[in-house]
Amino acid sequence: MPEPPAIVLDRISDSMQLRHLTAEEKKILAQYLAPFDFEPECYLWHKDDQCIGIYLLTHGNVEISMENTGFKEIIVPEFGNGFLGESGYFGPKIWGHSSVKALTKCNGVFLPSDRIAEFQTNQPELAHKFERCMFKSVSDKLESANQRILSLRHNLNLVMKKVEELPGIQQARTQVDDILGELLSPDMALKLEFINQIPEQLWPDILEYVKHNLSG
Repeated sequence: MPEPPAIVLDRISDSMQLRHLTAEEKKILAQYLAPFDFEPECYLWHKDDQCIGIYLLTHGNVEISMENTGFKEIIVPEFGNGFLGESGYFGPKIWGHSSVKALTKCNGVFLPSDRIAEFQTNQPELAHKFERCMFKSVSDKLESANQRILSLRHNLNLVMKKVEELPGIQQARTQVDDILGELLSPDMALKLEFINQIPEQLWPDILEYVKHNLSG
């Protein structure tokens, strides 16, 4: 068996996620892996990028987020030393809405998509052990995301408690309830039903009338 690249072997030897692999298994695994390095603020991948492999971050921290219609939601604000892009292990894909950005200088190794089938076929037992390590990393990320959700919920409850203590909040709430009660009254429902029956071409004249006769 040819010697694996020294940089790859050094990185997986330091990985806590692969600590259950023997030295010989790590040496075999290293034959299928390639190194990666990212500077701070660089993206390991961005939404709509093509999946090129499964990343194992060995040094540094990243931010995991989802982006949709211009809105960015931070799923895990800081994640380090673990697998990223695990779903790519099961076939080629587009990352979709997910993005991973380096917060610090990051490095590690990745298993290229075009070598996964070869790895699974040639090293089935090692592949199963690798998969167990990978799924443990998924569990860690889910736990991190869950803790963040609990923290956000706690902070929201604190904010709502402060809102309830604001002077005049109860009076404002009563006024809103009165307005909604008026809008939802049977009489208003009849008016809305009548308005909905007005032909569209008459609305410019109606609005012009309101502007000149009811304004001020």
